Amino acid sequence: MQNIHDLEPVLRIGKNGVTENIINDIKILVKKKKNVKIKVLRSALSSATMKDIADKILKETNLRIIQLRGHSIVVSR
Repeated sequence: MQNIHDLEPVLRIGKNGVTENIINDIKILVKKKKNVKIKVLRSALSSATMKDIADKILKETNLRIIQLRGHSIVVSR
């Protein structure tokens, strides 16, 4: 089993925030991998908080967050 700390971010959320394309990419990635690490760039945080971004991802994907640390979110099926 892979340690979540060793995961590399496979998706980055930028100034456009959590878009429909981001949600679709998360859904595709989580089907391929059990855990997906998402990096939130500082430009995304100018219009939303990490909690806002995490809540939107949860609402749109029905996944669960297994870690929210710094500017990274790890989601799982």
